[in-house]
Amino acid sequence: MKIIFKTLALTVTLTASSAFAQSALDIERSGMEPDRAPTTPTESLLRGQQRGVALSTGLLLIPESTNDRVMAFDPQTGDLVDADFIPADATNLSTPIHAILSSNGQSILVSDQVEDVVQQYDLDGNYLGVFAPAGGVDNAILDNIRGISLESSTGNLLVTVGGGANDDAIAEFDPAGNHLGNRVANGAGGLDSPFDVFDDGSGFLVSGITSDAIHAYLYSGTSAGTVAAVNTFPEQIQTIPGGFLVANFSGTQEGVIEFDATGAVVGVYDPPSLAGYRGVFELPNGNILTTNGGGVHEIDRLGNLVETKISGVSARFIERIQIAPPTNTTNCALLTQADIGGSTDITLSGDAVSDFTVIYNGTTFDNLPAGVFTLPSVVGDVQNVTIRANGTINGSPGFDQTSCNIPYNLPTCAATQDPDSSVSPVDVGTVVTLALASTNAVSTTVDSIPMTPDADPDTNFSVAWSATHVAVADTVLTGESTSPDGGTVECTWAIDVNNAPPTAPVITDPPPGASVLIQGLPTDELVPAWTASTDPDDDPVTYTWELGSDASFSTVLLSIPTGTETDVTLTLEAIDLLLSANGVNVGDSITLFHRATASDGTSSAPGPAAEVTFTLGIVDVPAVPVPLFSPAALAILILLILAAASLASIGKAGAARPRH
Repeated sequence: MKIIFKTLALTVTLTASSAFAQSALDIERSGMEPDRAPTTPTESLLRGQQRGVALSTGLLLIPESTNDRVMAFDPQTGDLVDADFIPADATNLSTPIHAILSSNGQSILVSDQVEDVVQQYDLDGNYLGVFAPAGGVDNAILDNIRGISLESSTGNLLVTVGGGANDDAIAEFDPAGNHLGNRVANGAGGLDSPFDVFDDGSGFLVSGITSDAIHAYLYSGTSAGTVAAVNTFPEQIQTIPGGFLVANFSGTQEGVIEFDATGAVVGVYDPPSLAGYRGVFELPNGNILTTNGGGVHEIDRLGNLVETKISGVSARFIERIQIAPPTNTTNCALLTQADIGGSTDITLSGDAVSDFTVIYNGTTFDNLPAGVFTLPSVVGDVQNVTIRANGTINGSPGFDQTSCNIPYNLPTCAATQDPDSSVSPVDVGTVVTLALASTNAVSTTVDSIPMTPDADPDTNFSVAWSATHVAVADTVLTGESTSPDGGTVECTWAIDVNNAPPTAPVITDPPPGASVLIQGLPTDELVPAWTASTDPDDDPVTYTWELGSDASFSTVLLSIPTGTETDVTLTLEAIDLLLSANGVNVGDSITLFHRATASDGTSSAPGPAAEVTFTLGIVDVPAVPVPLFSPAALAILILLILAAASLASIGKAGAARPRH
């Protein structure tokens, strides 16, 4: 077996039995490489728009610990794109192992085996500081760290811990770098000295270089058993369709090992000129990009070295990154109900977002993080808020914008009037002042007519509205207050008016002092009539006609409602029966009184009594002689008689004629 031991730029092949081989394994475990000459900082070849395009297209990032930098390669061909994507940084990097994209896609996280932290760089390669643990080095949490990964559902950072008080664990950090504890407990499932952690979509695969195995864990951190045994130093893991690849640093399976989904070995790929495998990535052409202490290499599945992409560097893990354009996933339905002059909470969310911008009513709120943002000073005449998720699009700053309508709480209202006719009715013509106190309303009407506010309703939560009403009749007025987004509430005023009765109707027929002979056919008619009344309140007027024995109508002989008609039709037969029932015989006379009374439903106005003298004559159908036969029947009878006479005459003539 071969071991690659690096001192400065020198690569030496040693047998496994030598003390030097064991020393190389120890160096690999600890990351404590021999001293080397200081590195001269260089600049990245990818800058500005070109760098942004490359990030949007996709890159393979490979840290290398010879120069303490991060290199970039083409994910399609594996060719070197930029050896100084993150330039040499001996101040903050000692043995960088794994470089990945942060959860928001706006920075690069680099694990360092010796520094015992995860460092953070911006997308231009500038150092930002320690990402995890937040606050700096803490060997009670991280010590001798190697591979890292993001948990797919939360974006939390998972870090392999190979030493110190927290060794043999997978530590977990939130997107701000705060330690959340261990996702995989110390030594869970037999894990010993983890070197890589990989989210495979159903949980985690973890390589253990001392437990000599690929371990499986559920997302909860519970062990799902050992997927495969490895002899004897498995480092980076990459899943492929139908299985996974493992870069194995040493042992009888030294090389890139391909496993199927069950953990059975498909093949071990170990070109004779290579050794000490660390990183692994399957290229689109089916070949494999791998790293070791001598550089970055493309190999095939026949175990041949296809090409060395770069040599003379101690290359580490391989990670594909791609900066997706920002996607705004802010849900407008989650905005909280707002009051005019109050606030609404907006839950900002998105993918590949650096920060958010909120624009409302001429004010811009910049550099907002994901999460709840409280938008202040909500007004009524601006119901729309603009939300931008900022990020990078084709190498340039860009954003994904959405607009949300602010939901408002329903308005409230309370109505009053002065004078208060609901307590004491008012006279017709009284001017009543209508007042309505509203909250969260931008407009208020009374029976669809706008009321006048005492303050700007677009900026004031509480507003007093006013209008006037001239009392004419009892009525109910409806006030409607409307919120900025169309919600409504109604209040009412009951206007109670003192009722004015209608004018009294005056009899016109039979006129006062008239004498009337009741004689003729029973169906002949007498039609008393009167003048129409008017009502000051414009109430509808109905009438009742009365016939009484005295002018005060203490005894009413006949009372007939006529609705809105100003006359009443009486037959002579009905009058005859009425008079006869009151002791009036044919030829007798009687003086009676009639009048009409007008009513508006509340008040009545009886008209003056009109005196009339009635004389009862004969009310009957005249006698008409009835013939025995009708003219038609009589004509038929005559014809029959004549016909009979004619037949008799013919008969006699026949009797006198002699027979032959």
